Amino acid sequence: QTTLISPAGDGGFETGSTFAANNWTAINSSIDGWVVGATPVVSSGTNCAYISSDGGVTWNYSQTSVVQHIYYDVTIPANESKLTLTFKWKAQGEGTLTNDYDNMQVYFIPNSVTPLVNEPLSVLDRISGSGSINGMYKLNSGSYNAETINFTGLPGSSYRLVFSWKSDFSIINNPPAAIDDI
Repeated sequence: QTTLISPAGDGGFETGSTFAANNWTAINSSIDGWVVGATPVVSSGTNCAYISSDGGVTWNYSQTSVVQHIYYDVTIPANESKLTLTFKWKAQGEGTLTNDYDNMQVYFIPNSVTPLVNEPLSVLDRISGSGSINGMYKLNSGSYNAETINFTGLPGSSYRLVFSWKSDFSIINNPPAAIDDI
């Protein structure tokens, strides 16, 4: 078993105050973007990643119709095709059951694909666990929720782990997504 992202380091956003310092890449539009900090209270350590409408001062969103991404590149070790992703999350967002309004989604895509701001990724690349509602993380913002997702990948291949926040064109239902301990 090989740890590809450590929750005590890059996966906990503990190696610096920016995504770049933690080996993540942020794809944000001009408002309601992913930031690194401690505003929504961290699960552990000193930092987490979260959506903020004001550069990290508050944990809220104000814009409608955006899709923001953060991603981390990994290479699956030889002879290890089974992967387990664990992380902590919280988000209120909007919609029930199949409503894809305001929520966070998780993807595992080839590293040849670069997420684009305000462009959703294919649901075919989405991965999710039992804490999601129809593949979307929402409607549970009181405290961090532990999630485990088991999936497979091709040994020796490089992929991008992507966390995406999406809001639609109508109601804003704060707070947005916060993640930690990946």
